[in-house]
Amino acid sequence: MKNVKILFISRAYPPIVGGIENQNYELGKWLGRIADVKIIANTHGRKFLPLFAPYALLRAVLNISKYDVLLLGDGHWLLLAGL
Repeated sequence: MKNVKILFISRAYPPIVGGIENQNYELGKWLGRIADVKIIANTHGRKFLPLFAPYALLRAVLNISKYDVLLLGDGHWLLLAGL
């Protein structure tokens, strides 16, 4: 059986502490047990978001064809996805 390849983009991720950061970390960790997961994560906090968003978008556009699933860490990324 072929492993599913997941591209996971998260604007909130440890070492920043919080609920969504912990959720995204655990989700990536546990999905990694059953799928090939590539995580593009902002580990520098909210101040880095203006730089992280275009970086993540560029990486996603350039690499999306290599993945079966695009997983967004929260609803804010719906704008990035164009939905």
